[in-house]
Amino acid sequence: MAGRKDIIKVISTDTMLSSPGETFAWFLDAENFTSSPWILSAKWRQKNRGAGAVRGFLTLLGWYEEKILEVQPEKRIRLEVLDSFPKQKIRHEFAFTEPMEGFTKVTWTVELIVPSAEIPLIGDSITKQVRNLVKSYCCALLRSYRKRR
Repeated sequence: MAGRKDIIKVISTDTMLSSPGETFAWFLDAENFTSSPWILSAKWRQKNRGAGAVRGFLTLLGWYEEKILEVQPEKRIRLEVLDSFPKQKIRHEFAFTEPMEGFTKVTWTVELIVPSAEIPLIGDSITKQVRNLVKSYCCALLRSYRKRR
């Protein structure tokens, strides 16, 4: 009998002292992510860096390749993990808004399916730990952008 699978949604936000264009460009460029202590390596798989582009990451938690699904300059980047170790089903999005001139609010929404919820007795604990790890990962990357100057 198949058990339940939890869908975890983690939303991280931060407001940056930079324009939406500058902030958007930084988050679109995979190599910038290595300024986070969680990211060991980041590579583009081809020259295209817009919708359809694939980029790969080696992190403290494993590796993953993701595809850029949508790019709306200075507004949004939507992505989906294609392959990973450990196996993960993840979609995520960066949204950029300008709450006041010269500032950009970055909202990073991550949705992932956690099959560990199927494990009796400890599944909920694993789901909670995964949520905490994803939140820490997101916050570290947002802090890296803030410290880039």
